[in-house]
Amino acid sequence: MEKFVRVLVFLLASLNAGAVWAQVPGYPPLSEYLMPPDSEIALAKSAAPANISDRATIKVLTTSGYQVAREGDNGFVCMVMRGWAAPTYTPAQFRDLVYDAKVHAPHLF
Repeated sequence: MEKFVRVLVFLLASLNAGAVWAQVPGYPPLSEYLMPPDSEIALAKSAAPANISDRATIKVLTTSGYQVAREGDNGFVCMVMRGWAAPTYTPAQFRDLVYDAKVHAPHLF
């Protein structure tokens, strides 16, 4: 009987977890996050003044991940981050932005 109760509790917990999982939005396909390379390079370079971004390494998102589009020589890296890069402490009202393929934010590292 005790084993039956444990199995029943496990099944009920699993069903509840499935219901919660179903309410979480999913990420769109990677293709929706991609930009034309020239547009992504221009946006990435906008993260810094020209005297820095003109000599920075530029990375763009591809189907294989971020790839170097242009090698720089000043130690800086410009790239466009997507919504999924939002910090884990993002306030609740902004958490769905991580799933929005239109969120593009130029960053300089």
